[in-house]
Amino acid sequence: KNGRDYLLVMLFGLPAFALSQCYAGTLREMGETRLPMLASVAAVCTNAVFNYLLIFGKFGFPRLEVVGAAMATVISRYVELGIVMGFTHKHHKRFVFIEGAYRTLKVPAALFRKVHPVVREGDYYRIASFRENHHSDCWMVVTKDRSLAYMTYVQVLAAANRPGVPVRMQGLDPDAAYEVICDYKGAMAAHNGEMSMGPEASHHLGRFNGDTLMKHGIIVPRVRGDYQALMYEIKKV
Repeated sequence: KNGRDYLLVMLFGLPAFALSQCYAGTLREMGETRLPMLASVAAVCTNAVFNYLLIFGKFGFPRLEVVGAAMATVISRYVELGIVMGFTHKHHKRFVFIEGAYRTLKVPAALFRKVHPVVREGDYYRIASFRENHHSDCWMVVTKDRSLAYMTYVQVLAAANRPGVPVRMQGLDPDAAYEVICDYKGAMAAHNGEMSMGPEASHHLGRFNGDTLMKHGIIVPRVRGDYQALMYEIKKV
């Protein structure tokens, strides 16, 4: 019974935990590592204080024991969320990714149906990190049989006259041939000097050997603006 009561209370903290991890992870990727650490320290301190108050019923608080421990954890998670969320929105000019973040929660159904099986069961690879290169993030997921992969490139910060970025893929079959298609999804980019723009714009890059894609990679085109994303579909042929 105690375990059930504890878990039921903890469910109320899941939304705060999920959101705080999203905010904290994004802030770290942007190079702001101090604030998420301070928020975690504040959450630990809050948890310790309310554990004492609610488990043992001190200073007029009710003695709730196991339920009190769960409530203390839930409170601490909302404290952590309030800190990272408040800091991010207060400095929205610095963290421009947050502008319009809650405009819609819609996920395109067609894209979800296409990508979800690969995301759910595939192998993940981190290709590039903003913390290291200070301009972009890139990761990819590959099916177990290495017949299909999706790579997402996110330009966090744009720069004038920056050339295309070489990206070496991972996890492919080195002896297989792959067809590579870039899906712009609203970003403006230049492949071979030709500009493409629009929600359904795509560009067929051609067929490449898996070994070539992993050793030499492809050139990700110039993208206009901060926080622009390109998605690549890599399919074995």
